[in-house]
Amino acid sequence: MRLTADFETGRLPGARPGSSFNIPIAINIGPPPLAPGRTYEWRCSIDGEAHEGWTLPFSTRAPQPPPPQ
Repeated sequence: MRLTADFETGRLPGARPGSSFNIPIAINIGPPPLAPGRTYEWRCSIDGEAHEGWTLPFSTRAPQPPPPQ
């Protein structure tokens, strides 16, 4: 699965050239078809650059049976 997006921000009034800005984002996606009992990893890259801290490993588990009624 790959998500791509372009962002552009302008300099805020009074901000010095070269200042960093945070851009909060939220992305809603449906559940991806991942196999149970496997380990996966989300990876983020910006303009082809990636860092070790830009990853988030996670594992899937088998569906649980519904509780008795």
